[in-house]
Amino acid sequence: MAIANTTGIGQILHPETISRFKKNRFILEMSEDAFRDRVITKAISNRPIAERYNAAIAIGLALQACYLMNIEEKARIFPWIIESLSLARDGFMASVDSDGRHSLTAFVNYYLVGRDSVACKILNEKFDQIRRALIQDGMSESDKELREFWILIGLLESGSLEGLEAKVRDFHPSDVRLLLAIHMGCWLLENHRIADKHEKKLAAQICSQLGSRIAHLRLQLLQEFKSDLLEWQKGEIKAIELAKPENS
Repeated sequence: MAIANTTGIGQILHPETISRFKKNRFILEMSEDAFRDRVITKAISNRPIAERYNAAIAIGLALQACYLMNIEEKARIFPWIIESLSLARDGFMASVDSDGRHSLTAFVNYYLVGRDSVACKILNEKFDQIRRALIQDGMSESDKELREFWILIGLLESGSLEGLEAKVRDFHPSDVRLLLAIHMGCWLLENHRIADKHEKKLAAQICSQLGSRIAHLRLQLLQEFKSDLLEWQKGEIKAIELAKPENS
């Protein structure tokens, strides 16, 4: 299902836009001064949510490539990326599913589009600091759950699986789709992505732990897409076809 080509978030998430962010992220890599004192994030925070969402994806990708950037500066910027992704959820999903009839498809789009932008090692290195900045008293439980979700996805996508199983076990969101997305990420790592045996084992353990909690949603996912190994490519959710064994 393609991102709807309407005004708002759906329109500016045209596949060419995302491609441009990925290809041209060197512009931000070469301008690390712009990250200092959160100049960019402060300037963008007052922009419309859709623009802020696009910027969060671009900055999240760029931040991963700023290898020489000060770690503390990265740790101060990273929470803004998760905050922005979280703020954009409702608008993003409405742009994909305006009549509310395909909420699971809309959520899967939301997860797949955003997941690469949080795959930053700084999350594991400064976990407590970043989590304190994101999960605060006075927030609604829904906001806390969504931010916690993106924290867990960030650990998974950056390959920081040690200790992740315990964190997932303690995560009990009211929106079970969040658990489905974590399962999807671990299932992809276990069955498709390049990883060592230990990482694949950890991913398999998380999948096993989540299995009964998301079984009904996984069945719905399989009915809609005929697969639960999914990627977001050129504005659509695409199923990944696994290579067949040579002797099959």
